[in-house]
Amino acid sequence: QDIAQACLQEGLLAEAEEAANSALQAASEPLSYPDLGVAQRILGQVTHARGQSSEGETLLQQSLETLQQHGSRYELARTYLALGAARADQPDRIDEAWKALDQAYSIFQQLGARLDLEQIDGLKDQLLSGKTIPVGERSKGDD
Repeated sequence: QDIAQACLQEGLLAEAEEAANSALQAASEPLSYPDLGVAQRILGQVTHARGQSSEGETLLQQSLETLQQHGSRYELARTYLALGAARADQPDRIDEAWKALDQAYSIFQQLGARLDLEQIDGLKDQLLSGKTIPVGERSKGDD
């Protein structure tokens, strides 16, 4: 998962996709729901970064469902953050982006995750200014 995230942040999408698929397979044998949810999130981010928004969002939604039932609240918040960032580059989905970012913010606030809160504040500032959120900014700190 860490390798996939690092590759995504560096814009190495093919390598990120390969590493995310490996993490997804590793989480499935034997089944580890928290790892599966994180792998789904990273693969969703990679897929979205490759321009496949619909498929990427499907994976992010699957990650949300997995982590809501079996994961940590922190990883769930990170998936809400990823979903909000993915929606932020679609002008017709800005309201949905805000909702996902607000959900992430609420969880991070409860957990006292200061750095994650700062990241969301930065993304919200970009949304308010009408700037597109670069792929690397969407996923910073996501391991």
